[in-house]
Amino acid sequence: MPRLSAVLIVRDESAFLGNCLEALREVAQELVVLDTGSEDNTVEIAHAAGAVVGHRPWDHDFAAARNAALELATGDWVLYVDADERVAVHGELNGILEDEELVAATVRFHAKRGLTAYAEPRLFRRRPEIRFRGVIHETIRYDLERAVEAGARVGVAPMTIQHLGYEGDRRRKFERDLPLLERAVLDQPTRIYLWHALGEARRGLGRDLEARAAWENGLDQVRSEAPRALHVLIYADLISLALDTGSPCLDLVDEASARHPDDPLITWLRARRLATIGEGTAARAILARLATLGPGDPDCARIAYDEGLFTHLAWALAGTTWLADGKPARAAQELQRALDAIDPDEPPPGATNLRAELEAKLALARAQHRAQDSSCP
Repeated sequence: MPRLSAVLIVRDESAFLGNCLEALREVAQELVVLDTGSEDNTVEIAHAAGAVVGHRPWDHDFAAARNAALELATGDWVLYVDADERVAVHGELNGILEDEELVAATVRFHAKRGLTAYAEPRLFRRRPEIRFRGVIHETIRYDLERAVEAGARVGVAPMTIQHLGYEGDRRRKFERDLPLLERAVLDQPTRIYLWHALGEARRGLGRDLEARAAWENGLDQVRSEAPRALHVLIYADLISLALDTGSPCLDLVDEASARHPDDPLITWLRARRLATIGEGTAARAILARLATLGPGDPDCARIAYDEGLFTHLAWALAGTTWLADGKPARAAQELQRALDAIDPDEPPPGATNLRAELEAKLALARAQHRAQDSSCP
């Protein structure tokens, strides 16, 4: 029977590590924890869970730390996990581990509450030719691609990983990541995701002009390649920034739509742009199409989508367009529908302010509807 090693790199993760390792004991025959300088009781928690524990000074290189952790593992397969993630198996895993043609398998990864799942290659054979690359947002994809070119396959594991660590204020994370991202784009300038992440960190720190510069560099790379799923991120970054700041973006919306005609995020942004210029009927037609697109198969998807695109965000925007078109009764219907879709006790990230905005628009729509009724003969 093949053995599975769950491998983590950690630092000051006492709040998360115990529960993470407890869940992993149900999945893996070996737990490996590489500590990079914890000052809390992270190491003690790892020892208490029966993990193999190693130590390495933090040198601002996530791939180097991951690869050092791999050297401690002895299993036939490796599952790499972070302490603020939770692993669940929802099927028979042995069939994957015993398939000699497989070099790796994807899992359903939930990066954040309120986002759809996507396929992430977290499970792979422990081989010296498979190593992480990249000082940040490290990945094994390059080595897996070479293995696939040589005849190996990547399967789909009956496993879900839920990430818990992106809730709340992300400023500290952006501050930590920014110098690594600025280094990473110099090392790997053709890697689209790094340009997206660099711009996201800069915008999260209030540096919009620098964020746009990063995304424009990413766009240059996108335009030099055949369309791929990750390209959507760069288009969405630039279009969202333009819409938020009142800048023109028609040409970019048209370009993105031509290259990714069925992508839900691009479809949503096209509707947003039409709504801003008073084209309510056209915007609503596009929003109706979102329900038919859906988020896609999470076992095949390469990016995550805000679940609200297919529910409350779409209905809220439709309601706004009806209000602008002087149809307050229909606006109230759509705005109420959007409000009802947001759980007030556990709203998705970013929805708390949206609820207040929707309530204000709903009150306005109802007031306008009453005024219309009272003016009728």
